[in-house]
Amino acid sequence: MPNKLPLNWCECKFEDVLDYEQPTKYIVENTDYQDHGTAVLTAGKSFILGYTNEKEGIFDASKEPVIIFDDFTTASKIVKFPFKVKSSAMKILHPKTNINIDYIYYLMQTIHYENDTHKRYWISEYAKQFIALPPLREQERIVEKIEALFADIDEGMENLKTAQAQIKQYRQSVLKSAFEGKLYKTTEWKEVDITKIIAKEKNALKAGPFGSALKKEIYVEKGYKIYGQEQVIAQDPFYGDYYIDKNKYEQLISCKIKPHDILISLVGTIGKVLILPNNIEEGIINPRLLKVTLDFDQYLPEFFKFYFESQYLRSLFKMKAHGATMDVLNLSILKELPFPLPTLPEQKRIVEEIEKRFAVADKLEKAVNEGLEKADKLKQSILKKAFEGKLVAQNPNDEPASILLARIKKENQSHPKGKKKC
Repeated sequence: MPNKLPLNWCECKFEDVLDYEQPTKYIVENTDYQDHGTAVLTAGKSFILGYTNEKEGIFDASKEPVIIFDDFTTASKIVKFPFKVKSSAMKILHPKTNINIDYIYYLMQTIHYENDTHKRYWISEYAKQFIALPPLREQERIVEKIEALFADIDEGMENLKTAQAQIKQYRQSVLKSAFEGKLYKTTEWKEVDITKIIAKEKNALKAGPFGSALKKEIYVEKGYKIYGQEQVIAQDPFYGDYYIDKNKYEQLISCKIKPHDILISLVGTIGKVLILPNNIEEGIINPRLLKVTLDFDQYLPEFFKFYFESQYLRSLFKMKAHGATMDVLNLSILKELPFPLPTLPEQKRIVEEIEKRFAVADKLEKAVNEGLEKADKLKQSILKKAFEGKLVAQNPNDEPASILLARIKKENQSHPKGKKKC
């Protein structure tokens, strides 16, 4: 809130301009979502979780736009269409008479709490938050200006996101060319299964232990590291701090890792690959990983990683993957997959050619990401100006916000609705 209020603005709280409603009667009964019907919402990033064919308990926000507010995270979304909700962990916020709900929504996007997920925020804190309120006409002018500026920024962001997708497609086209032999090929390649390219040692191909072997109560502060999907997805072997003691490590020694081993994620985000560096901490893999120790006289780890993350191989193991609610990769599926076997000099040259092209893509992607970050910062700058009274000019003929608030209070006294609940 600005130190000095602009002309005709006044100070108030969110609860002065918004009523809240519990969402209980709008909660969806069946979460087996459809492709069409009434939207089922959450206030978080995903917003529309799916659609339902249920006919009862629908809030028609096409007639009365509202804000849905996550009571635990303080995330919010404005809604202008019929909807149901997933859970009771939110509030439905209604604007009071002569309050522009779009103005309030944009204002809420500038307020951030360090939230404790065990605490509900609307009644205890957020509703008590002081805000600067302009006259109704200025609220409307501010919203109009924000939306005009945001439309231009959003168009630019869409172009950048399109570029992101094109860069991703380019990487896959490079991999496709590489494993079709179009980047470099001097001999005929045969296809082999993974058992032909792993090291001739025990546990060269090993899935993690059963989940019951690694319960959290056995973890220690320091010892032998447990490697899981978090390291593979982050592409950072030093991420995370789960450890077991020496006794447990020796019990699970068949799952130990060493430098240059390859870790593959098995569940959910399947098929991501991480090559372990020389200075890796001693440790074991957890049940969501599979470890591969290659025969380096036949196969380069970098060649394996590029091939395994190519769209061609992904399409093969996704067809074979199975799971009730998510994709799953396992040893049986892995052993069915074909691996091309160029000579080592060919593999090295192919890796060099891929890395050279990927380096160009990385630079482009960095520029795109920087552009998206700048666009987000520009939006925040626009909102900051808007709520400091610096985005549009004040009109001395506008009815002061203090009179508007006084009228709202009078109406509430004459026709007390109180806080909307169900």
